Parts: sequence; structure tokens; C-alpha cells
Amino acid sequence: MLEVLYNGHKHGSGLKALLELFCGPAEASVNRFEGKTLNGWKTRSNSTDVILLSCLTGEKASVLRLCKDDQGLLTIDSVVEEAPRETDPRRQIKRQLYRALSGITGIEWPWGSLTGIRPTYVAGELLNGGLSAEQVELALRQDYNVSKAKAELAVAAAAAEEEILQTLPPDAYAVYVGVPFCPTRCSYCSFTTQEGIGSAARLGDAYLDRLEAEVEDYLHWQSETELGSLMAVYVGGGTPAALDDGQFRRLLQIIRRLPAAANCEWTVEAGRADVVTEAKLQALCNAGIKRICLNPQTMSEVTQGRIGRRTAPGQFQQVYASARRNGQDIVNMDLIAGLPGEGAEDLLNSTREVLDLAPEAITLHTLAMKRGSEQSNSVQTGTADWRALPQPALAAGLQRAQELLRSRGYRPYYLYRQHYALGGLENVSFARPGAETIYNVMMMSDRCSIVSFGSPAVSKRVKGKQAVRLGAPKSLRAYLDGGETFFERKRSLFSPHYLE
Repeated sequence: MLEVLYNGHKHGSGLKALLELFCGPAEASVNRFEGKTLNGWKTRSNSTDVILLSCLTGEKASVLRLCKDDQGLLTIDSVVEEAPRETDPRRQIKRQLYRALSGITGIEWPWGSLTGIRPTYVAGELLNGGLSAEQVELALRQDYNVSKAKAELAVAAAAAEEEILQTLPPDAYAVYVGVPFCPTRCSYCSFTTQEGIGSAARLGDAYLDRLEAEVEDYLHWQSETELGSLMAVYVGGGTPAALDDGQFRRLLQIIRRLPAAANCEWTVEAGRADVVTEAKLQALCNAGIKRICLNPQTMSEVTQGRIGRRTAPGQFQQVYASARRNGQDIVNMDLIAGLPGEGAEDLLNSTREVLDLAPEAITLHTLAMKRGSEQSNSVQTGTADWRALPQPALAAGLQRAQELLRSRGYRPYYLYRQHYALGGLENVSFARPGAETIYNVMMMSDRCSIVSFGSPAVSKRVKGKQAVRLGAPKSLRAYLDGGETFFERKRSLFSPHYLE
């Protein structure tokens, strides 16, 4: 077991994220060391094999390896890493701990010490600082221990993100509309509340009433805010198409009341083929929405059944053809690497099948252990295993899939990572030039405000370098019964004086 103590800084959460990479969340022990010396300090764990101390002083940052005597008292065994304090000590202490842990365990991770969800943030920062792409790739490899392939991917995605952001007006903002219903819950998913599973017929009308009231409230105060041009609207979930045909038409009528710019991007996450009907696709076309996401996650019908989806043979291909007939000009499709029972070749087979359909955009996700999912519950009860180890075969398969997309004219433009992703790997969206989803980039950056509607959506107010988030009630019932309090809090978040 590994234990990390820290002293002189408040970055324990970052250290814990790193330690969890190397030994898993159950075995990661990170504690603040309050004393000025080790005299009389005892480890909190009787089973700890290795103890490291991350120290930050006015002049230097260090990682020390400690040893304990028979009574558990600690003394310094050796200095593992030590360097003059840098201007960004948070990144420095993570980098030091990563190198110490990698040296002790012999494990190297593809993204090195970049454990956050946005590795492109560092790459973009360096690019905007005047470094060339080659210089940024080298910096990521040398300073953050990022692998060569991931450094190149981060730079390419960061450059594409910046290119998209530069096309937006300075006052651009986006809207997210959440629809928390699904016909069933996939084994890996924790996003949808249990109240939303199979309940669209029973609760859908009440939900749309509440959503309409929330949009109506926003229309009353939107003109009094500093929000400028509404450049992207994204309807996600859950599975919005889980609503019945009439409810789905009403949803589109509600969102079409939003004060969008003339060139606003409208995207609806249709999601699963088993709930997408011809009537819903016609409704999208009639509403002038010609960009959807169809997410098979895998083209294997066996695997789809294994993860909890009801898909008839050939159903996805039929829905895709229907979407094209009904005017859907831009289609994004999602795949997940590492689904239960699948290996690298399965991912590649699915990628080839999706490419045969020729969608404008394809997103390659990596399976992640999400708290509250059926998969996570199986691990906690001991009926499944989840090891914090690199996955070289999966990583190689994902790399080959990404290279295949590039060879067909798709480029990476949007990249993020999730905690507890298999092999420490990433999620990345590829698109043909001009087919990128602007909302994705606006949402992931902290340069655009996001006004969200529905449950469990999160709004984000951005002003200068500040970003403040406000989440709607996660419980569907709480959202439906919420009264005016949440509306008032959101109104306050976007008032002109909120961040002064």
C-alpha cells in the first residue's frame, strides 16, 4: 500500500488523483501532514508499504521517501525529487509525485502527470504562449511525462479548439438542455437518475411543463444580463428520444423559443436506435435542426445486449438511413473502447463499420468506472474486478482507431479525460473540417458561459478568468417540485454584478 503525506500546500486532491492511478481508489491514502518536523509523527496506516511526503516551501518543492520504525514513527529515508519552486507549484508537485510513483512501481501512464479532464488546456496555454507545435509536444513529454502519441494528439486537438473559439464573437454563449429519461440504464452509465429510467411516459409531460417554465423565466431576464450571442444549443441526456413522438415535438417547440443567433448551431442527441422513430426525425427536420448524435457505442449487437441495450439486427443502420432521408446533414456517432467482453479488434471492427456509414463526426470514448453505475456497484460488491493498471493492448487498439479516422479525413478537435478510465486513456472527438460540434468546445473551455435547462444540468458563468457553476437538482422529483428557488439562483448567477 502507498501513502502520501503533504505539507506546505493545499493540493491534496491532485495528489490523490495521481495516487489512485497507481494503486486504485481503494488503496490510495493521502493525508495532510501538519507538523514542522517528523518528530513523533506516526503513519495512519498499519499496512503501508511506501510513504512519500510532498513538501512545498518558499524556495523549493520536494518529494521525500519516509521510513517507519516498529512503533510506526516516521523519519526521512531519502530525497526522491527536489527542485526550485516554480511559478505554478500545483503542476510541479504533481509532476514530482508522478515521477516518484513511476520510479517505485515501474508503471508509466500515457498522459503522465496530467490527471485532469482537460490535457489540452496545458497544450493550448503553451501554444498561445508562442511555442511551435513541436516545442509544445517536447514540453509535454519532458515536463509532464506524456507519451509521444498523446502529446501529438493534445497539440492537434488544442490547436483545433482554439481555431473554433476564434470564430466566435467575444460575447458568445451556449445553451444546454437536459432530458433525463432513458428506456433502460446501460451498465457503464451513471448519468441518468433512477427516476428517469423507463418513466418518460409517466413523467415526461410534467417534466416538459417544468422545462417550459424554466425557459419562460429565462426569457424574462435574459436581456438584462451580459450574455451576448447564443451560438450553440445542445439537447442531451439521458436520451431525449426516449420521449414519445408528441412529447419530442413539444420539446423542440420549447427550445426553438430560445433567442438564438441566426447562425446558431443546433444539436440533438438522439442517442439509441431503439427509441428513434421516423416521426421524431421528421420533427427535427421540420424544426430546422439538422445535426444529431446517434450513439451505438459498439456495432456488435451481442455487446449491446450485454450492456443493457435492446437493439434488433440492422436497426441502427435503418435509423441512420432514415436520419439521412429526413435531412440530417451532420451526424456524430459515439463508440466506446473497452466495453465488457470486447478487445482492441472489436473496437477496430466497430470503427470500420461506422466509417462505412460515413458520418461527419465520430467520437471515441474509453470505458470509465463511474460511481453509481451497475459496473461500479459490481466492483464494490466484489463480483467484478477493476485494476488501476495500464492497458497496452487497448491503448494500441485506440491508437489504431484514431489513426484510421485521420486517414479518412477526420481530425481531432475536442479531447477530455475521465477519472478511472481504462488504462488512463482519453475521449476524443474527430470530425471532417467544418462538421465539428461547436458546443463541445464552448462547454469544455472556460471562455464561454453555458446556460443550462433541465435536470441534472449545470450552468456556468464565465467572466474574465473566473468560472462559477450552478447545478440543477439531480433528483428528477426535486426538479419537478423545486418551486422558484432554483430559477432565482440561476437568475442571480447571470446577473451583471454577480462576479464583481
